[in-house]
Amino acid sequence: MADIQFNAVVKGLGRLRKVVAAVGVGVHKALGQGRIEAYLLERVKGRFQPQGSTPTAQKDPQGRAWQPVKPSTIRRRKSNRSRIQALYDTGAMANAVQIVRQDTVLSRLLSTGGGGFTIGVRKGHEAYDRAQLHNRGGLNRQGIPIPRRQFMGVGREDVKAIGLLVKSTVLKELGRA
Repeated sequence: MADIQFNAVVKGLGRLRKVVAAVGVGVHKALGQGRIEAYLLERVKGRFQPQGSTPTAQKDPQGRAWQPVKPSTIRRRKSNRSRIQALYDTGAMANAVQIVRQDTVLSRLLSTGGGGFTIGVRKGHEAYDRAQLHNRGGLNRQGIPIPRRQFMGVGREDVKAIGLLVKSTVLKELGRA
């Protein structure tokens, strides 16, 4: 059997490379990390809001509703007049969720990562242990079972929305190239 060899010269390849490079730079500048970071941070923080107030309120990243607050928690919270909803007593955990860019800490974070940034709660923050426990579920220090109420993560709707954001930005930049 004979080997078949194919050699071709693609005319205009240099121009194509320049166009692709220009589009890439334009997309990076137009999209940047800021828009994706802001979108994901808003989605995560929205999970702490009262049910029905945001699309992600009281739901995990895949859109499944969190387990309701137990009657004993409701009684305790009525006594101190805080909100009666899952994962919101003082607001410390919701307020602790932030964008983190320091590579030295990334391995120690409870996080939603991607594209060179992480959304999480810093290890050492007062809310870190509680955030980790609630996000994964398990026993608290008193041995009381805490249901999993995942708030960190990227769901199917997030992936679709980010994909559309990137696609629209690429198409816009292609028009400029």
